[in-house]
Amino acid sequence: MFEAENWNYVLRGINLCIGIQLLILSFLKLFQQSKRDKILGLFTLLLAIAYMRVLLIEFVSGIPLARVLLLNSLEIFFPPLLYLYIISSNNSDFKLRKHMLFPFFYVLMNIVLKIFLADFYADNRAFLVVLNANIIVLNFIVYFWLGIQAFRKNLDISLKDKARLKFRFFYYIINIYEILNGAVNSISVTTKYASPEANEILTPVLLGPGMRLTLTLIGVIQALFLIFHILTESQFFKDYYLGKNIEKNKSLILEGESLKQKIEKIITEHQLFKDPELNLKNISKKIEVNPTIVMEYFSQELKMSFNDYINRFRVNEFKKLMMLKENEKYDIMGIAELAGFKSRATFYRNFRRIEGVSPKEYKERIQSEEA
Repeated sequence: MFEAENWNYVLRGINLCIGIQLLILSFLKLFQQSKRDKILGLFTLLLAIAYMRVLLIEFVSGIPLARVLLLNSLEIFFPPLLYLYIISSNNSDFKLRKHMLFPFFYVLMNIVLKIFLADFYADNRAFLVVLNANIIVLNFIVYFWLGIQAFRKNLDISLKDKARLKFRFFYYIINIYEILNGAVNSISVTTKYASPEANEILTPVLLGPGMRLTLTLIGVIQALFLIFHILTESQFFKDYYLGKNIEKNKSLILEGESLKQKIEKIITEHQLFKDPELNLKNISKKIEVNPTIVMEYFSQELKMSFNDYINRFRVNEFKKLMMLKENEKYDIMGIAELAGFKSRATFYRNFRRIEGVSPKEYKERIQSEEA
């Protein structure tokens, strides 16, 4: 079994390795052109410093201002930077200054209290330490909620599926870890000053090697995911993994519902699916919409190809036609042709995919039910 001192060395080593990697990646992002990359770079830089904080504090122990900035000021910037990074994926006109006002005010107040009003801070240390710990957690929770709302109201609609999942995982993993870590710290300092008896019970749990190792492992996962996210944000990986554009076509977002109604109406009212030569270009021309938008509608909104969509209508039509007495003179393929199928192989493949049985098995089942 490791002693506490040994665990400290292990945890320091892990944090140092993570911090160095994040530091390198942060500079790569900070020197990019876009504001979005710079925000991600700044967040990564602050997180890298946070991981190396225990080591850095030894070098600046004699500089009060540096100690205040390292010990009390980093995490307050995390939530707004994460939020701004997420919303910048489809909105470059965000107000950076508005979201940075409170963090800068928080840092300024800590500097004033700890350096210029040191006696006041010492007299009210218990209250101020508890207040600071809870402000950090509350700040994360508020911005996490704002980010969730941004996904629901805008990002889930405007981002393509892979991009949406990627950004959601990134945003949730970082925030959940930071909220968990902040909550442990908040409970620890609150019970320390408010209820010493409870603190004696909770300290071995919250600050013991087991909890510290658990939080460190979760922190490693968080850091690895951040590293992966930054690497896949490079143009090469982005083109390969997400495509050149992470957003849906604006026209598709605005016209998605009306486009659905137009397509369904013209296909069902005029039974266009019965035309074996029907294709996406024909439909686009009839509803007077750009074929590219129609194609994106099927792939992004319906998650199927145009042919799969049309073949569903044809399969349903086949089932209806098969029930009519006037069609008893036709064999299975004859009825399939009336429904719009041109190829036997295409008909049988699509029928089995949609119904789970072959056309012959389906017909025999219907006949046995009628008997």
